[in-house]
Amino acid sequence: MGKTSSAEFAQNLAARLIALRREFGLQYRDMAKMIGITERVYRRYEAAEQIPGSDKLMALLKAMKEVNPEWLLMGTGRVRNAASDRQQWQAVLDIIESQPLIPKIINLLQGLNSEDLEVILNRAAERKSMRKLHNELRSMMNQLTPPATAAENMGDSA
Repeated sequence: MGKTSSAEFAQNLAARLIALRREFGLQYRDMAKMIGITERVYRRYEAAEQIPGSDKLMALLKAMKEVNPEWLLMGTGRVRNAASDRQQWQAVLDIIESQPLIPKIINLLQGLNSEDLEVILNRAAERKSMRKLHNELRSMMNQLTPPATAAENMGDSA
């Protein structure tokens, strides 16, 4: 295996940092916070304008225990550790066992094309957002309207 120049290393590491951030659905600021740097510096890492020091890479690996260090540093192996894969699959199995509708949903999803699956995913995300908004509004209304006391309720019935 030939030597890798620092520019090549920076480019390869930058690509892995981008892939890692996307794999875990994180923002620049999330990655920066984990490493203990500013978002601006982190963006420089992803642009291959700056190479993170070993202390920063260790901080990232410590914060993201499921990441395979060999993959992050060398680009070999899988992104996630085998142990984290097992934990993730166990979590999926636990969810499936606790929710009897999930196997039915999986059966319905089989055979759908990517476009249909994307529509379903977007609808589910919209519904989840609406439910969250509804709960927040309910909480705000409860804070604005104090509950009626027993004496007030008795006055209403007279």
